[in-house]
Amino acid sequence: MAASKQRKTFLLFVILVCLVSYWWITQPGKKQREEIESRFIDFLPGLTQDQLTRIEVIKPEGAVNLEKREGIWKVVYAEGESYPIVESYLDTFFSSFLRLGKAEVVSKNENLFEKFQVREDNGLKLALYAGDEKPTYYLYLGKRGPLMSSQYVRFKGSSEVLLIKEFVSPFIDRSLSNWRDKQILSFEREKIRKFSFGFQKWGKPRFYELEFDSEDKTWTMKKPFESPAELGTVNKLAARLANLKAVDFASKEEARDLASLGLEKGRETLNISILLDDEEQKTLLLGNQTEEGNYYLKLDGNEVVYIINPILDSFLEQNTETLRKKN
Repeated sequence: MAASKQRKTFLLFVILVCLVSYWWITQPGKKQREEIESRFIDFLPGLTQDQLTRIEVIKPEGAVNLEKREGIWKVVYAEGESYPIVESYLDTFFSSFLRLGKAEVVSKNENLFEKFQVREDNGLKLALYAGDEKPTYYLYLGKRGPLMSSQYVRFKGSSEVLLIKEFVSPFIDRSLSNWRDKQILSFEREKIRKFSFGFQKWGKPRFYELEFDSEDKTWTMKKPFESPAELGTVNKLAARLANLKAVDFASKEEARDLASLGLEKGRETLNISILLDDEEQKTLLLGNQTEEGNYYLKLDGNEVVYIINPILDSFLEQNTETLRKKN
């Protein structure tokens, strides 16, 4: 009887030890997990790309405003004029920034704002608007995090410094002109039905017109006289027109004085007219060179003055011998 009672007591002791051991093993782990989970919060909860109507990037030298107008994102200047943006830049920002999901809380100490570069007077700030006059989210973008693709940020009015798994500053820290779409012309080379160009050389005017035969894929020089054209040469000229991009834009003040830029009609360096197969016609006016060796360029009927590299110089080098087909 005494032996049976001892066995029961021992068994209860073993069970008690097991329960205490289980509690000892599992509770600290559970507490640690809760602490880890509490260090991560939802980042930009509920905000989607479709909801955004305006993005403001605030820098020490001024703000850059991007607005969605009639479904199209544009960069908006202080005077109110707006221009299409480079869509791929914004797509990269959306794909990297709006899909982060979680952010890690690394500090709640306001004395450490300077360390993480998230003070109000630190460099880059980002305001995101979702249809309201006031920003839905306003962030201070701090220094790069411990990983190359991470960054410290802080929401306005919050003491929490967050670590996000993306270094977003390079995606949005662009000037107004860098945000603007620099595409001047874009179409398939085979869409050109004909093009002509004229310029002055050695005080004498030169004018050439070339026409494309879409059936046999050949070019004919129509002016100054009719002759089969050199296919390789003309195709290269046409290709440069089909995908023409600017490197920058003239300022609004510069664009008011077309004469000083060499863009007055009849006084331009080069005049190019293009007729596409849908009857659309485009005329390019190439003006003076800039100090950097680029050129001012304007589309007839468009107020924007572009700055392009010397890619159209090859037109100024042409003559009947270079354009006509070699025997």
